[in-house]
Amino acid sequence: MMKKLRLYSKIKTFLIKYKIVILIAVLGLVSRLYGVENKELWYDEVLDIHASLMSVGEILIKVPIAFLHYLIVHFFSLISTNIIFLRLPSILFGVGSVVLLYFTVKKISDEKVALFTAFLMALSPMAIEFSQQILHYSYFVFFTIATLYFYFDLCFEKQLKLKTILLFLVFTFCNITSHLSAVLIILIQIIFFIVYASAHPKDLFKKTKLFLKYKINIVAV
Repeated sequence: MMKKLRLYSKIKTFLIKYKIVILIAVLGLVSRLYGVENKELWYDEVLDIHASLMSVGEILIKVPIAFLHYLIVHFFSLISTNIIFLRLPSILFGVGSVVLLYFTVKKISDEKVALFTAFLMALSPMAIEFSQQILHYSYFVFFTIATLYFYFDLCFEKQLKLKTILLFLVFTFCNITSHLSAVLIILIQIIFFIVYASAHPKDLFKKTKLFLKYKINIVAV
């Protein structure tokens, strides 16, 4: 009984704390679901559906790099080949981008700016269009924002964490396997890191030293 009460209390606290973010996410979901049932398939979507209906082995052989989108649609197609259902992953990644953008922007700005940015994403015509297509653009947007979320921690947090590094690498890998344009994101991140490190060499040295010292102590224990 006490566990249920604690869980209820945590959920209630979460809903109160992030009520505006939740409302914006709902707005993003509604805007992406609106009209999706009447949206006709176009040529690129038909090609992607055809590729996704292949076996996992065939997908990995014929699409060796940006295969993630095809694999996700493939597993969804095992449940149903309804067009709206196959568009569901893009819709979910689109809504996820709205929420994740709020938390990412909040790392480098204030609450109002983060909420307004998420609100714009929720109603962005281009973002909505991406989220209603059986294509990889919605995935690319989500994973790009996810890499930035952890990238900002790597750059600006005083202490490096192994978990942050690993999650950054995981989402970077997901981004590359979603769309080759992710290479441009990586290039921009590398350039920014070089410039930032050049301007703050002492901070970088101290951060790296603390990280290595912490890892050595863990191994020693």
